[in-house]
Amino acid sequence: MANKSEYVRQLVTRGAAEIVYPEAVIAALKEFKKNHKYSALPEGMQARQDAMAAMVTTFCTALAIEPIAFRAFDLTSDGNSSESYYDSIERTITMLGKLSVITFLHEFAHGLNPDGGEDFARMWSLTLFRKVYPKAFENLFMATKSPTEFFLVRPPVQSAVEAFRLAQNPIAQA
Repeated sequence: MANKSEYVRQLVTRGAAEIVYPEAVIAALKEFKKNHKYSALPEGMQARQDAMAAMVTTFCTALAIEPIAFRAFDLTSDGNSSESYYDSIERTITMLGKLSVITFLHEFAHGLNPDGGEDFARMWSLTLFRKVYPKAFENLFMATKSPTEFFLVRPPVQSAVEAFRLAQNPIAQA
């Protein structure tokens, strides 16, 4: 976790020790991981959106909480999901921009424990994400918007052309 802040390291360490996720929650997220890889194609984004909506229902049932609604608008294949939110009055998760699994889990955590605040939502979502997506979690890097706002991002993707060029000429990597 060298590319994470001490705060994130403490959150996921504490979360791993304190949070017990129902097996149905873990199974649903594993099923999502298996069947809904990120896709920039409209049909792939629609399938991912539908699967997230189904996960909300599964999570609510497994955690024995009142139903939470799910909706998504203005979806993009790139960018971010930082404008997504949980509305505690309507009990609704609204995803905007990219259909990020971490953002989805974070907003669900607000619905699970509306009084838990950002620390709880971050701990619940990042710990579950790490449990099901351990390699992806380890590869994420911290990015900050301000001293109190951060988000995790994937490292830049190397183009196929660049990867091929480097494979043909390993000295160029230095």
